[in-house]
Amino acid sequence: MELLKTNPDWDTAERRQAMNHFMARLIFCFFAEDTNIFHSDGLFTNTIAQMSASDSSNTHEVLAEIFRAMATPPKEREAAGIRNWANGFP
Repeated sequence: MELLKTNPDWDTAERRQAMNHFMARLIFCFFAEDTNIFHSDGLFTNTIAQMSASDSSNTHEVLAEIFRAMATPPKEREAAGIRNWANGFP
């Protein structure tokens, strides 16, 4: 698995829960995109593609901002400093 190549510590017992949580979030986002829960075609994958650097060096930051937006109620997002491009996520 590519993630474990660059993050070998995620394969330890101490980090297993974090890895499982991350993978569950990704699976949910792909499911939500496919079933139109996000109310926009390709919102997740297009946002990742558009906001990530061409070498993917900041993809972890893009994902973190998307997850942060989804965990923040819409009325609180401005005060929380959610980036504008992440506001489309419910």
